[in-house]
Amino acid sequence: MNKTIKQVSTVIAVLGGLFVVSCNSQHADKADSMGLNADSAAAGAEKLMQVDKVTFSIPSPIQVALMIEQSGGHYQRNLLHSTTKTASYSSKFDKAFNLGVFGADMGYCSIYDQSQDALGYLNASKHLADDLGIGGGFDASRFERYKHSLGKRDSMLSLISQSYRQADGFLKENQRSDISSIILAGGWLESLHFMTSLAMQGQQTMLLERIGQQKTTLDNLIKLLMPLTEQAETAALINSLMEIAQPFNDVEMSYVFKESSHDTLNKITTINSESSFVISPEQLKQIAAAVEKARNTLLK
Repeated sequence: MNKTIKQVSTVIAVLGGLFVVSCNSQHADKADSMGLNADSAAAGAEKLMQVDKVTFSIPSPIQVALMIEQSGGHYQRNLLHSTTKTASYSSKFDKAFNLGVFGADMGYCSIYDQSQDALGYLNASKHLADDLGIGGGFDASRFERYKHSLGKRDSMLSLISQSYRQADGFLKENQRSDISSIILAGGWLESLHFMTSLAMQGQQTMLLERIGQQKTTLDNLIKLLMPLTEQAETAALINSLMEIAQPFNDVEMSYVFKESSHDTLNKITTINSESSFVISPEQLKQIAAAVEKARNTLLK
């Protein structure tokens, strides 16, 4: 991968923390207010990435699901991607991208205590992880622990976070950052799908600001994937992301830079800069349409 692109902590994909990195006090307070323990709060932390020496964050699926639940949104199974074609995915791209998507879906199911649905996505994720050679986090003993944790939200979040951390560690050790990046993109797109779908239903107060924040994240995610353009499927992913970026271009953003603070003892970085976004109803409609087009194109 291009040396200018550094993954500060590659994909710890999915559910329990596809993006576990640093959790600032605001995120921890939100998690505490919803009755989550420390492990679950960490699972909901944002993932910090660095592209061309610019640090940016990506919301974890757990963080998005928590925000949706807090906004009053109810569980909608129709928003989830079907697992019925899992066994038919043949390319590494399809397996990695859908692994990221399923992680976001698991997070959504688990936040709403939909244990059986979450278990279905867990089974599908194990199948894909095994095919990609990163299934060590889903061994038999841990899988039994999952089953015993059904209905215990905090335990599920923590366990699945551990599984994906183990998979992530394997990817880093074996220099498979291309797979990490594709998993990351799948989880991000599915999370944005949740946000735009619900915002279009009128649940906008909390979601619009978070959707607006994806303007910068999307630009940097595209840069992260650019070194992989020689791969046809990844090139198609980039093209789809660029189509989503077009309606984001007109979203107004204001930004106030504040120096990040670092707690080296606890390995916590807090981003203190502030940004705000203004999205019109028409812009939201265009973004949502672009997201659904990309999702329909990339999910098979």
